[in-house]
Amino acid sequence: MDQSWKNEPSEEVFEAHGMKCEICRVSWSGHLCGYVGVPESHPWFGKDYNADVPATRAQLDREVDIDKIGTINLLCANAPTEEAASIVLLIDVHGGLTYSAPGVEALDGLWVFGFDCAHAGDLCPVSAEKYGDSGYETYRDFSYVKREIESLAFQLSKIA
Repeated sequence: MDQSWKNEPSEEVFEAHGMKCEICRVSWSGHLCGYVGVPESHPWFGKDYNADVPATRAQLDREVDIDKIGTINLLCANAPTEEAASIVLLIDVHGGLTYSAPGVEALDGLWVFGFDCAHAGDLCPVSAEKYGDSGYETYRDFSYVKREIESLAFQLSKIA
């Protein structure tokens, strides 16, 4: 198995599209997670990622990539109406949103939306070293996760 993941950072705090962002590595599995904090003035501040929110026709009619919504999110979300949809159906990010909660430490005072890279098809390097690698997974490296965070920050910054 490629060991390049051992040479990349395990965390970083940065800003993208006016939003505070963070990448963190999960120690027990080695996969990375991405987080974006929204301020109290954001319409989705305090909302669970499964909450129904107002949605535009363009959001509801856009082409959807199942890998960016998440199979479980798609199956478990409330059915969209003419005016609203679950947040998980409105955001395109790796594996779909899997986290929303008050920010802590670097993201304190913000409401945080996040995703992880431990889905089917994702390689978790520490777990793969312990239990074996099927050869079918892909490691989502630091630069990939940072690009996904930047995309998530852009999408969240466009919510009026």
